[in-house]
Amino acid sequence: MRHELDASQQAVIQRAASESFVVVGAPGTGKTTALVELVAHRVEVGRVATNDIIVLTGQRLAANRLREALAARLRRPTNGPLARTPISLALALATEGAEARGDVIPRLLTGAEQDRIIATLLEAEAAESGSLESGVVRWPSTLGPEVRASRVFRNELRDLIDRSIDAGVSAHELEQLAGRHGVPEWQAVARFWATSLTDVLDAMRYGFADAAEVMRQATVAVGEGVALSGVKVIVVDDAQELTAGAIALLAAAAGRGIPLVMFGNPDETATAFRGAVPRILGRFDTVVGTPAQPIVLHHVHRHGSAIRAAVARLESRIGAAELGTQRKAASPESMPAGSVVVIEKSQRATELAAVARAMREAHVRDGVGWHRMAVVVRQGALVESVARQLAIHEVPTRTLVSDQALRDQPLVREFIQALRLSEPGRAITTAEAETFLSGEIGGLSAVDARRLRLALRQQDLLTGGDRTGPELVRDGLTNVAEFAVIDSAPARAATRVATLLERLREQRATGATIEELLWTAWNGSVLPRELASATEGTGLVAEEAHRKLDTVLALFASARRFVEREADRTPEDFIHDLLTTDVPEDTLAPSSSSDAVLVCTPPSVIGAEYDVVAVVAVQEGVWPNLRLRGQLLHAGRFDGLVGGHSSAHSGNPSADRASSTTDARLSVLHDELRMFVLACSRARHTLIVSATNSADVMASPFLGLVKEPEVVTSAADTPRTAHANEPQGSSGDYPLSLSGITGYARRELVRQFPGSTESSAPSNAAHAEGLARALARLAQAGVAGAHPDEWYGLAGPSTARDIVDEADRADGITVHVSPSRLEAWERNQLGWFIDSTVGGDQTVATGLGTLVHKIFEDAGNELLTDLSVDSLWAALDKRWHELTFEAEWLGERERTRAKTMVKNLATYLGDL
Repeated sequence: MRHELDASQQAVIQRAASESFVVVGAPGTGKTTALVELVAHRVEVGRVATNDIIVLTGQRLAANRLREALAARLRRPTNGPLARTPISLALALATEGAEARGDVIPRLLTGAEQDRIIATLLEAEAAESGSLESGVVRWPSTLGPEVRASRVFRNELRDLIDRSIDAGVSAHELEQLAGRHGVPEWQAVARFWATSLTDVLDAMRYGFADAAEVMRQATVAVGEGVALSGVKVIVVDDAQELTAGAIALLAAAAGRGIPLVMFGNPDETATAFRGAVPRILGRFDTVVGTPAQPIVLHHVHRHGSAIRAAVARLESRIGAAELGTQRKAASPESMPAGSVVVIEKSQRATELAAVARAMREAHVRDGVGWHRMAVVVRQGALVESVARQLAIHEVPTRTLVSDQALRDQPLVREFIQALRLSEPGRAITTAEAETFLSGEIGGLSAVDARRLRLALRQQDLLTGGDRTGPELVRDGLTNVAEFAVIDSAPARAATRVATLLERLREQRATGATIEELLWTAWNGSVLPRELASATEGTGLVAEEAHRKLDTVLALFASARRFVEREADRTPEDFIHDLLTTDVPEDTLAPSSSSDAVLVCTPPSVIGAEYDVVAVVAVQEGVWPNLRLRGQLLHAGRFDGLVGGHSSAHSGNPSADRASSTTDARLSVLHDELRMFVLACSRARHTLIVSATNSADVMASPFLGLVKEPEVVTSAADTPRTAHANEPQGSSGDYPLSLSGITGYARRELVRQFPGSTESSAPSNAAHAEGLARALARLAQAGVAGAHPDEWYGLAGPSTARDIVDEADRADGITVHVSPSRLEAWERNQLGWFIDSTVGGDQTVATGLGTLVHKIFEDAGNELLTDLSVDSLWAALDKRWHELTFEAEWLGERERTRAKTMVKNLATYLGDL
């Protein structure tokens, strides 16, 4: 599809093919559109083969979007991806260089894998002695064992090593730099890098290397002239997301005479905390080696004046990064202004309810598809909770698995538990057995589990056993015959779970891989059937099923990569790595493409746009997060020294540190603003910004920057945007969901009947008829709760059959009535029935009471004739193991109380 370009975009196309230049523009000025048209022009007019054009963008999701846009515009086959990430290009170039030199082909370590290796090495160091002769690095006292065990330290360690590699600084040079400038932390890092980490990577097969090392190898290959042969131009989108290593690679390509075209905006960056360098757009001449006049795009095509004004207010607070003319871009007057909605609430639940309301309005009133909406949060930890809260308010949501570590996914922990329970010789506890049977893989409900325990207990008593129900369930998971003797649905389900564990044990004994074990666990669970069925529906259950399937695919992709790369390692190694790594994995596994709102973090919306964007949880301390990064290992100081800025110090260490801290905090604030600009500027028609503001938590100052005088922050529970088609005098809280409209129609219909306890208005026959017709249409469409048969209080009894009828009594079945429950029966027969059938909360007191009642019953039936204290205590002690206690001291206390109770009981029975 060809796009109409404005004058500034046309200038991009008209530049000479041999020229390197940079294109900058405010959010929504059509940078990506101009890039696509530039590539199309070079292919169609310049007759350049698609294989001779390299298109890069900083993030994988953005590369996918750009690849689709290029494919739709060019409509021709290609030999490779039309757009890729810098690390993807670097891996290909490093491989080409290694093949040319006859070296080992490099294999890329993911961030999660690198974090796992470093964590393992640090754990091993902590377990060894502290002598230098043992090879253990001497860390400064400021970096004690507790500090080195933290994720923050590992992140900073990886970051400092990556910065060193990007700057061309070896481990030996880093140690020398540390000695000259008195930084003992760098000396320790250098020794760790040169010994432990290098030894491990060298010992691994296939030449494993992290992203920074792969980027360095690719830069060397380009510099040696063994790569990029035949390339006519390199085009980069969102160049502000490039890292120092990627910039060095592009500089090497430019040094070989390959034209370089960069598109970007230094005011919107989502990955500065990962090493992105937004200033590169203002220093383009340092990359290509010659001055180049930038092309500035002047017209905003994405959104109207209201959203553009809000974004411009945010941009004005950001450091210019050696550019700034792009901020003058404006939206054309002919474009609808759009709307900016600011929501402040006293609680997170009401905040998200208001956001859900606004999104439902856009969907129902304006016809905006759910997939054309996005919700952005600052922290990945908030993604799941926000998605679930919105789903509760009937806004369909989806998330990206890469926003959260696999080990934090509940379903992943279910699979891990299945693998652990199947370890050879593993003793299963009663708590583990019941939890696993009632989990996602087992699939038993609480009622099924109770029925299973009762049936097992009854069978055990008939054979003279005295094991408790939980003990019988535990034993059944290691001996499937325990469940096979019972013919009931819960027992058959338990048999399936026990058979699954038995198959896993057999596979482990034959040396099965982690991938094979996971497939067995998946096929032997209820998940394939239940998730497939749930995804065919709609609503909260379907969305949750889609998220679970995404998690399963990501887990299997991780297991497959583990087997391919480290075939000699065991499933236990995979489990250990998974549980000790809290870095999210960027997976290539397919994910759900359902019509749902994307809930994600800012990096996931790079290169994207949506009709409605909600930026939620904009709290003080969350956004902006002004915590200084790299303070443990002084990464900021490293950049200054390597960049040649060490002469700028005043000579007063205290003053220098204070100035450095102030500058660093200001830099972090600007990075947070850039990320906020990125999130807010994705909106085409409606921007929603929300926060919780109360005595306990404050809204972020960023919220005030979004506001403008004519935008009113609603004090009502449901702030909303005005719509031209809304009738005057509308209350604004009219339900906009199927369940909501069903409940509204039912409630209003009841109010129309005279004498109703809910009647608050005169009866209106026409209005009642309209409500009845609406409910009838909803019922015909299958909406739950619309048909009167489903209304509470109107349905008749499910059965008139006695609890124990004549046929049951003929079979010897009787009703056991506890004297202590007679009062409960008289007060509430339905409650008594449910509590007696399903069972209430079991406590130590009720369990002990049950045992004492049993003694009374045996004495009354003359099964217990010796009523002495010793005899009664022996009867009670025989079944004491059936009681469970949270702590040993509680058991001892209750045992003492029970002995006193038995003495009183013996006295009472003796008096009788």
